[in-house]
Amino acid sequence: ASELLEKYIHHCVNYIMRSDQCRQLFISLQTELKDEDSIFKDVERLLVKDRGVRWNSTFSMLLHALKLCQAIELFQLRHGPSRDDRNGSAYSTMDDRITDDDWMEVKRYVELLLLFVKATTQLQGNGEDEGFEATPESLWEVFLWLQILHVQLDDTLRQIGERGVSL
Repeated sequence: ASELLEKYIHHCVNYIMRSDQCRQLFISLQTELKDEDSIFKDVERLLVKDRGVRWNSTFSMLLHALKLCQAIELFQLRHGPSRDDRNGSAYSTMDDRITDDDWMEVKRYVELLLLFVKATTQLQGNGEDEGFEATPESLWEVFLWLQILHVQLDDTLRQIGERGVSL
């Protein structure tokens, strides 16, 4: 699973975002794929790089990649090999081709991490804002969310064992 994040999604996102030429190609592919009836047909979306500092950085990268999976796949098919600026070696986006099974795994990660997003959002507070101060009564919410996360993680591990799939 960590290989998927590091090798496929992370490398692909960094490659697309590393130059204006690649970003512009990626945007043009999004335009090509857009539904003419969509109210967002003129809106461009950019990928988000995983900064590796916090879990929500990985979540954001995966979520944006999942939303733009068709454009990523098209980019990988159309963008030919190029030179890697760091070491001069050839690189092809097809080296990190993301398969349908990989996208299903990304979807499972996003669904699992979404629960952590909800917990974090629910539990965060700003002591300077009225109504958001920490109180002794708020500790029960932490334990409630820990229980919810524990149940969800146990269920996910059970599914992994039953299906023999990775997460």
